[in-house]
Amino acid sequence: MGQLLRCLIFSMLTLNMSGCSDTIVKSFAFHPMRFNADHYNLDDSGVQDVEFTTEDQIRLHAFYLPNPDNKKLVLYFHGNFGHSLHRLNSAWHLAQTGVNVLLVGYRGYGRSEGEPSEDGVYNDAKAALRYATQELNFAPENIFVLGRSLGSAVAVDLAQEREFGGLILVGTFTSAHEVMSEVGMGWLRMFVNRRPFDQTAKLDRVTAPALFIHGERDRQIPLQLAETLYQNYPSPYKSMVTVAYAGHNDIFHHQRDKIWTRIAAFIDAPQKEKGRTEYWQDVQ
Repeated sequence: MGQLLRCLIFSMLTLNMSGCSDTIVKSFAFHPMRFNADHYNLDDSGVQDVEFTTEDQIRLHAFYLPNPDNKKLVLYFHGNFGHSLHRLNSAWHLAQTGVNVLLVGYRGYGRSEGEPSEDGVYNDAKAALRYATQELNFAPENIFVLGRSLGSAVAVDLAQEREFGGLILVGTFTSAHEVMSEVGMGWLRMFVNRRPFDQTAKLDRVTAPALFIHGERDRQIPLQLAETLYQNYPSPYKSMVTVAYAGHNDIFHHQRDKIWTRIAAFIDAPQKEKGRTEYWQDVQ
C-alpha cells in the first residue's frame, strides 16, 4: 500500500497518470497468498498436483481432479484473494458431479512462480488450456471454463474466438472501472489510463453458451454488474441464477448442493436453454 500511496502522490504532483496504472491495478486486483507441499496431504484423495509452464516461462501449479469415465473438463479459475488450496473443497464438490476438474493457481499464487498481472493471468489461462488439450487430451468442445469473481474475466478472455462447451461465470462483472465506481472508489479511475479486466469489450468475440450465478446481496461486485454483462452476452444460450441472501464470498454456502446440480445440468445439456433466468430463495 505504501508503493500505491507514493504512486498516487507522484501522479497528482506531476500529472503523470500513466506510470501509476499498473500499480493501482495490481494493488487492488490481486491479493495472493502462498502455500507449499507441507500445507496439505493428497494421499487417498484422488487429487493430483500438476505443473505446466507459460509462454513466458513461468511455472504454474494446479490441482487436477480426474474422472476417467467422463470426457468433459472444467477449467476452474478462482478469485483474486488467497490461493487455489482455499478452493479445493469447491473443486471437489464440482468433481462429484462427474466431471474432470483442473483448478489453476495463477502466477504469484500458491505454489506458482512469478508475480500476478492482468496480462500474466491471461497467459496463465492459455497455458492451462494447452495443458488440458495437449497433455490431458480434452477436446475444446468438451471444456467448460468456470471463472469466479476475477476469474470470470480470465474465463471470458480465454473464450475469445474459441469453441468451448460453455462458460460458468460466478460473481462476475463488466469491467474493473465499474467495480471501482460501484464500491465507492471511482475516484481512482482518473489514475488508470485504460480499462482493466474489461469483459464487455471482448463479448463480440465470445460464442460459448454461458451460465451466470450471482449473489443477491453481493456488495463487492453488485448484482447489477453481472446483470449488465448477462444482458450484453451475445450467445442466445445463456442462463442466469440469482441466489437470495448470498453475498460475494459465501455464495457456495447458500444453496450449495443446488448450485452444483445446476452447474452439472448446464454441462450435461446437449443444447443450452435460451434466456432462462432463475431466482432462488434460500432454504435452510
